[in-house]
Amino acid sequence: MPLTGTLKRVAEDECPHCRKQYGKHSKKAFIRCLVTADYDLANAIVMIERLKEGAKPVEIVGGVDGGGEEGKD
Repeated sequence: MPLTGTLKRVAEDECPHCRKQYGKHSKKAFIRCLVTADYDLANAIVMIERLKEGAKPVEIVGGVDGGGEEGKD
C-alpha cells in the first residue's frame, strides 16, 4: 500500500544532515544523522562560549561624547 497524505509528505522531506529523503533512511542511519546534527550544534555552542571568554572588552578612550549639551549656554 503506497503512502498518502501526511505520511507521504513527511517521507519526501529531506534530512538536513545528509540530504536524503526521510523515507530512504534506515532506522540506524536516521539515528546517526540526528546524533551527528545534535553533536554539531552542541560543539558550535561550546566554541561560541570559548570565544566569548577569550574576547577582550573594548575600552573607550577619552569618554563618551554627550552630544554637545555641556557647551550650549
